[in-house]
Amino acid sequence: TNLHQSYTLEDLIVTAQQELEVLFEYGFFTKGMREHLFFILSEFESRISRLSRCICHGDLSDKNVMMTEDQTTVLIDWEDAFLGIEGYDYLYWLTFFNHRKFYSKEIFFRSGCEEDVIKGILVTVLIIKSAISFYAGSYENNSLTFQERIVEILKYLEIYDYDK
Repeated sequence: TNLHQSYTLEDLIVTAQQELEVLFEYGFFTKGMREHLFFILSEFESRISRLSRCICHGDLSDKNVMMTEDQTTVLIDWEDAFLGIEGYDYLYWLTFFNHRKFYSKEIFFRSGCEEDVIKGILVTVLIIKSAISFYAGSYENNSLTFQERIVEILKYLEIYDYDK
């Protein structure tokens, strides 16, 4: 799978669905979790055509936010920019492991998105990040499994029996 092409939000969702299948086949997700995540992705995909579009950075991380000498904030590294939806970059930023200390239901809703859109963005991003980690082999050093990482975030947004 090519994870580094030019893309749309719809392409990201399709990629996440494909990579979910691969990660499931390798035993990174239980059957119940796979089905639940696929449902979240499908629901998100069905909603995005009704959402307002905007340019998204696509890789909003701390390293891509700079401050000029006159204290102007500047975003750099726009190679992953795409036509997305409002709230995407903020929620993407929250998926970085060092931002876990900020997690609460309220922090996710600051995106301005509805709950199913928040879940859809987070699941899309985390599955793709998990797949990149899997292909690079860097996941072996992770302190949480891919499933545990997604559960950690979803527990703030929904009630679900994650032991399935």
